[in-house]
Amino acid sequence: MRLGTNAVRSLAFQRRHKRMLYETGLTPVQQEPLGFWTKREDLACFVDEATPSGAKVRQYAAMIAAAPPEAVLAVGCSAASAMQIYVAAMGQRLHRPSYIAVPKRTQMHPCTRWAQEHGAEVLETVPGYPSVFRARIRERMHTLGLTPVPWDVKAAALDTAEQVANVPQAARRIVVPNGSGLTAAGIIGGLYLCCRLGRTEVHLVSTHDSVGTPQQVLTLVSRHFGHMAALYAKLTWRPQTMPYHRQMHGALADGTLLDPYYAAKAVGYCGEDDVLWITGRRPLASYRAKNG
Repeated sequence: MRLGTNAVRSLAFQRRHKRMLYETGLTPVQQEPLGFWTKREDLACFVDEATPSGAKVRQYAAMIAAAPPEAVLAVGCSAASAMQIYVAAMGQRLHRPSYIAVPKRTQMHPCTRWAQEHGAEVLETVPGYPSVFRARIRERMHTLGLTPVPWDVKAAALDTAEQVANVPQAARRIVVPNGSGLTAAGIIGGLYLCCRLGRTEVHLVSTHDSVGTPQQVLTLVSRHFGHMAALYAKLTWRPQTMPYHRQMHGALADGTLLDPYYAAKAVGYCGEDDVLWITGRRPLASYRAKNG
């Protein structure tokens, strides 16, 4: 029953894609010279090198399409979060107002500066706790009498689960640069729906140990895919090795630059028959700083 229910929800989410701005479908899997594969979620909704792309762009576009046309785009997030770039880029593309609340820094983070330069109203908060910047964005929406496009966590998890369909059967591990844990939960859910949980391990490379712990990931799996999916998940974890805001630069063999806050920190842990799950792509030339 659980499998059928989630499959129906997933198909319903997929049908919404027909109203989206971008062509959607399974993103490609590439073989790398060193013997591992890459799942190129960074190519989802790709337009050009100056525009962000990735799974969250695809998911957010579907949520915007499902929301009332008067809904605005808003997010409260960390100073280095790519979500502020996605929100600003989508606002610019759709000619809709966008609002971002982030922790105030001595020098504005390049990601925040990129969002501001692309039309977003930036609200900086002190202190910079998540509860503070999220409350600030809610306060701003209330003051202006606006309703933001809601972020649908279950829909995002199901969207990621669909992308597991073309992961090679021979894959022994999926290596995931891990933030909140939602992408990892969606991957585990996809393996469950494809009856592959016992054969393919999910290896988390933590970018921030205070969120996205294995237990938090399994809680998300249980909530969105059921207890059995969480019970049989093969999950391993590599704790954070450097500060989240510190960048690590890296590239694939074809010259593709990896997100310095996520994928670049995970590629070094990929071995033969692993799959590196590349979640997204920021306009790197526009926001990269010499010091993260």
